[in-house]
Amino acid sequence: MSRKIQIVLPDPQADKLTQFAANAGEPPSTLAALLVRNGIAHAAKDVKIRALKQAPVIVEVAQIELATLQVLNGSLPPRALRPVRAWARLHTEELADNWERAQALEPLASIEPLP
Repeated sequence: MSRKIQIVLPDPQADKLTQFAANAGEPPSTLAALLVRNGIAHAAKDVKIRALKQAPVIVEVAQIELATLQVLNGSLPPRALRPVRAWARLHTEELADNWERAQALEPLASIEPLP
């Protein structure tokens, strides 16, 4: 199985890769694929390519009562809960209307985000 991936390099390393590819008479994408195939660690040492690490994604979910804006289930950190409550206070009527629509299995209306 194979997949297409995109490798993003800082300009100095991209320039070096382009030069190496030109000297080898190969397109830069072919040289990059060879480097990956031979191992990221080896490529990192020889061409100074570093693997990018993705930060873990933390998903927090909370069920919030419309009338009181109190958390019923789940949790949100205070830093996230404050803007949610501020937004809900600005859009109380739209949220109530959407709740009615949801119970009637009707499409929900869009609600503006915080400015």
